[in-house]
Amino acid sequence: MDDIDVEELTKKTGNFKRFYTFVNMLMSALQHKSESVFIDLLTYSDLELYRKRKLGKSAPSPNLPDPVAALNNKRYLILTYAVEFDRVHYPLPLNFVET
Repeated sequence: MDDIDVEELTKKTGNFKRFYTFVNMLMSALQHKSESVFIDLLTYSDLELYRKRKLGKSAPSPNLPDPVAALNNKRYLILTYAVEFDRVHYPLPLNFVET
């Protein structure tokens, strides 16, 4: 991801941030300097479960189809910006590296 990709991602959330601001938010979360920004590491299925709960749908079945099971290796670093009446999640896809 480059600076343009990050700014595009923030635009899609409805809470646009310039790249420099986003990096400062990420650094603040990593260094625990602010209670309004924090990070989580989630799988694809974690994200789907969250999305379905937010939409009020039931939880997914435990038997995932093969294509979805393959996606479960994908990880996302979620930067969350939480203020008094708003909470924004910025999902950053991470590349899978087999060791």
